[in-house]
Amino acid sequence: MVGFGEARLIQHLDTRVELLGGTDADRTAALEWQRRFLPEAGLG
Repeated sequence: MVGFGEARLIQHLDTRVELLGGTDADRTAALEWQRRFLPEAGLG
């Protein structure tokens, strides 16, 4: 699990990735991180 402000990027045991909560800015930061470090998750 990785946190960005109030947003949480969670990878489940079945490899599914979920982005929960946060402001628009928090979610944008989380998606940018995901694109760089976890591109196979395909969230955005």
